[in-house]
Amino acid sequence: MALNSSTKKSNQGRDIKYLNKDFSKFRENLIEYAKTYFPQTYSDFNESSPGMMFIEMASYLGDVLSYYTDDTLKESLILYSEDKQNVVALAEYLGYKPKVTSPSIVKLAVYQTVPATGTGDGVKPDLDYCLRIKEGMVVKSSQGTNFRTSELLDFAVEDEREISIYQSNAGTPTSYLIKKYVNAISAELRTIEFDFGSSPEQFSKVQLGEDNVIDIYDVRDSNGNKWYNVPYLAQEMVYVEYANSEQTDKDLAQFKESVPNVLKVIKTSRRNNTKR
Repeated sequence: MALNSSTKKSNQGRDIKYLNKDFSKFRENLIEYAKTYFPQTYSDFNESSPGMMFIEMASYLGDVLSYYTDDTLKESLILYSEDKQNVVALAEYLGYKPKVTSPSIVKLAVYQTVPATGTGDGVKPDLDYCLRIKEGMVVKSSQGTNFRTSELLDFAVEDEREISIYQSNAGTPTSYLIKKYVNAISAELRTIEFDFGSSPEQFSKVQLGEDNVIDIYDVRDSNGNKWYNVPYLAQEMVYVEYANSEQTDKDLAQFKESVPNVLKVIKTSRRNNTKR
């Protein structure tokens, strides 16, 4: 509908509020607007009148549009989003990898005995016997539930380590008991093989066929090559976390008490981009 110049000029001086957010406020403001600017045209504001039907229909439409406007803004903010797909998409956009399952978590106390070394006042535990147990150690609870350790267990690291005398001879310790804590989750390791055929397709997808998958632990091809999860296929470097020890880095091993883990860089193969 086109408005002439006189109508446009008269509309500029009218008091129009844009702060209404719900049905009742829209309805109230529309009634006041009609009373103020159309007192001679319409004055029947009875709830059963045809004019009120149109006012309430307009209020209903404004209420719906206001809701979807607020909901769209809310779902775009990760602090207030409620829709599961939006939360996951926003989390991935910020670099976080959401976990679709939540396994039971426990902090295990693991013990080891080591012999004593030294004489007299210099008797101390011989830490050369300390064990280093890789992640994946399986323990079973009294209810029969299996738990797997999710991190390296190194008895040589002082963090959360307790040492006490285990055996002694005439007051002189002959062996010590070392207590360490390690995180473990209720999980079962399963292996699945996929055959991509002699002519693999680009960006092919496979279905795991398993429920309650916590994580993809390891991916290897038929030649034994390990594949890593990368954010983009053009990535040439992969950062892998290793335990700080003499076997991994002799120069940094002296700092293993304060830096138990270090990052190493692996260069990806250009022949087959590493992507899990």
